[in-house]
Amino acid sequence: MKEFYLKFSKVNALRSELSWTHYRLCLPTEKDLENEIKREREVIEMEKRLKKKNNNHQKESPNII
Repeated sequence: MKEFYLKFSKVNALRSELSWTHYRLCLPTEKDLENEIKREREVIEMEKRLKKKNNNHQKESPNII
């Protein structure tokens, strides 16, 4: 409940309408958080590979001005 309140503290109108199970459905689960971390790591790895590929490409064909 505290986590929900901190996230949605300005939503007072719904407080009397929702039960604690509704609140739980609105909060992320541990699995959601794990998936988010996994996606973030994949993005970081992809950025590293693209940067490395770009650096290798620049070494192979230097700019001629």
